[in-house]
Amino acid sequence: MRKSVLIVSVVAVAVVVLALSLNLGGLRDMFSGGTSGTRSYETGATVQQSRISAGRCHTLCVDKDGSLWAWGQNEYGQIGTGKGGDSKEPLPVRVSKPQGMGNVVSISAGGYHSLALCEDGSLWAWGWNYFGQLGNGKGGEEDSKVLLPVRVLKPEGMGDVVAISAGRFHSLALCEDGSLWAWGDNEHGQSGNGKGGEWESKELLPVRVSKPEGMGEVLAISSGLAHNLALCEDGSLWAWGYNVYDQIGNGGKGTEELLPVRVSKPEGMGTPSPSPPDLLTTLPFVKTARSGPGAITCTTRSETAEKAPKSFCLSA
Repeated sequence: MRKSVLIVSVVAVAVVVLALSLNLGGLRDMFSGGTSGTRSYETGATVQQSRISAGRCHTLCVDKDGSLWAWGQNEYGQIGTGKGGDSKEPLPVRVSKPQGMGNVVSISAGGYHSLALCEDGSLWAWGWNYFGQLGNGKGGEEDSKVLLPVRVLKPEGMGDVVAISAGRFHSLALCEDGSLWAWGDNEHGQSGNGKGGEWESKELLPVRVSKPEGMGEVLAISSGLAHNLALCEDGSLWAWGYNVYDQIGNGGKGTEELLPVRVSKPEGMGTPSPSPPDLLTTLPFVKTARSGPGAITCTTRSETAEKAPKSFCLSA
């Protein structure tokens, strides 16, 4: 009897070890090959790529084939599988892409919603949408849960997007022409257009952030709980939105900033410098020769560091 129990126990342990090894192998295959090599994208923009992103209670990942995976809390549909309610995913599951959604090149997980930028330049979002943070022109209680990716509706004048960042209830995008766009919750002025500051103030479609005099070309962006950061080419930092904890960095005023203001750098604080290539979570791509109408070859910074454009890691 004891021998039988021992044999069963040994077999059970072997099965567990084999399952773990297969699972780890699958995860290794999912992540491998995604930070180097060249690919051709049908866009003229220099895209900043983020392959992993952690939201409030959910996680996103893009694998080497451009497939999208998610896990964690799914109460508001932020996993993008068509399910929702009181549910969660303890292991990565594939996000269900609707027709027209191509390979994903960059992602951002917000409080309860997700953003994805595809290689054709289209933007997609899913999850909680009460404040219009999905940018599809809808919002409120009836349209609060979107269980599958929907296309963000770009207004006239919004060009090719090169970077995205999802906040708690709002979204932020940087375009190739240097313009900034925001949508969703604007109670604390996180849209940066001079409006907001009122309960349930929101933007259901992307609106252009108003750049004040002195704010130059933006290189990197990041959204926090209810405020935003932007790093400019001249090394200056700008912030706007919620400021009750002085997260805007403008000298302890503690008031909401409805427009971008310059972060006050103390003596001894230098210009943010590029992160080592191996530590980048936002990987810039550099343009090379065009091989067709609108097509470019994009190479990761880690492969051609000497050719990479100026790029910085920024996190709010």
